Amino acid sequence: MKCRGMISLFICTFLIFFSAHLYAQDQWPMFRGDLENSGANLNSDMPDVGDILWDFETGGDIRSSPAVTPSGRVYFGADDGLVYCVDGQDGSPIWSINLSSYMRECSPAVQNNLIFIGAQNQYLYCIDENGNGPDDPTIKWSFNTSDQVLSSPTIYNDRVYLGTMGSQMLCLTTEGNGTNGELVWFFNAEGDIQGKPAVFSDRLYFGSQGGQMYCLPTVDPNSDGEITSNEVIWEYDVGANNVIASPAVYDSRVFVGDDGGTFYCFDAMGNGDGTTDTLWTYSTSPAGIYSSAAAFDNLIYFGCDNHIFYCLFKIDGDTLWTYDAGERILSSPAVADYKVYFASGANWKLHCLDHSDGDVHWIDSTHQFHSASPAIYDKKVYIGGYDNKMYSLGDPAACCNTAGDSNHDGETNVGDAVFNILFAFQGGNTPVCLNEADANNDCAVNIGDAVFIINYSFRGGPPPVCGCVY
Repeated sequence: MKCRGMISLFICTFLIFFSAHLYAQDQWPMFRGDLENSGANLNSDMPDVGDILWDFETGGDIRSSPAVTPSGRVYFGADDGLVYCVDGQDGSPIWSINLSSYMRECSPAVQNNLIFIGAQNQYLYCIDENGNGPDDPTIKWSFNTSDQVLSSPTIYNDRVYLGTMGSQMLCLTTEGNGTNGELVWFFNAEGDIQGKPAVFSDRLYFGSQGGQMYCLPTVDPNSDGEITSNEVIWEYDVGANNVIASPAVYDSRVFVGDDGGTFYCFDAMGNGDGTTDTLWTYSTSPAGIYSSAAAFDNLIYFGCDNHIFYCLFKIDGDTLWTYDAGERILSSPAVADYKVYFASGANWKLHCLDHSDGDVHWIDSTHQFHSASPAIYDKKVYIGGYDNKMYSLGDPAACCNTAGDSNHDGETNVGDAVFNILFAFQGGNTPVCLNEADANNDCAVNIGDAVFIINYSFRGGPPPVCGCVY
């Protein structure tokens, strides 16, 4: 594509910017939501309440963050060795596949019908959810990483980037080579890699437990299968501390904390000589930072082992506000609609705060959220728990798209009246959205709603409304 003149240049620049931020705007296909690990969903209006909409029970803890696609599907792994796909609207199961290994902190990344996830058995898996037919998944390929995988994969330009607990950063093709993964290049880091790499401007950013922050090219410069130390764009030594969190890239800056209690802001582009500048630092010492940062509206958000959640100005690291969560914060925050979401440790709380002043919108303290990180899509928060369940939270009233649509097929007709009758008298399925089914707005779903829908459908009665039963 050629850009001629100022108008064409503007259009090209806009398209490049738009494509780079597409993930953050309309889906949550990987850990931290997008390539830059911003932890922000720019396209989801969020309600002021956080009621449980549904829960889905597995056979093991859920310590990772789910991926959510525009189709409304929610993908996640559990410590029962299974990867699950459920309907984001009602939590109903779509499929599961057994990998016979814990996933622990490794969250899936989704591209088209392929799901990429690492496991404790030292393998990276590519699952084709239609491999044996529609919604009948199979393992398309697997790759032996030679060590455990706690890092979540990043998908960029048909490549999978993944760190290992064997101190390697790997780059593989998404398609693989038959039933085996196809390695493009590897990089030997100083220390294990637990965070998810960020991608910005064709560069890869990640930290290690050897006290290093790295910026690598996404493409091997010499095409020899290894990125060597002299091919590193820049490297920064944080000393004796470990970088466990996933870095966030925002406005050409890299934001990440270490387990010694220093939060860094680096120049993402570097100095051109293998080094970069620290633009500012912020100390929480001696409390470590394991929470990955979120970036939104020129503000940076992260939690800390000292129970404190921080909001800093991007430009200079000055504190805008802090919030005491009452327990250590291992969860990485998500931001949407000027609200910030994160979980805290042994008090099992999920917090929703105002992004500008830290005021509490709501807190859920009735479920075992602990260290899992939330994902946000379509006015809902998705998060796993130590009670073996995946949860969806939001406003039950927000599900009403078509009043009177009890069977949730997008239309209001006699089928919805039949659905209500079966539900009320014969133990039929519960309506997906109860206030859609409450057609006469009497705060109950019963035979009266069926009569109301029939009168509307056949006798010109008043149209159904979104009801008041949740």
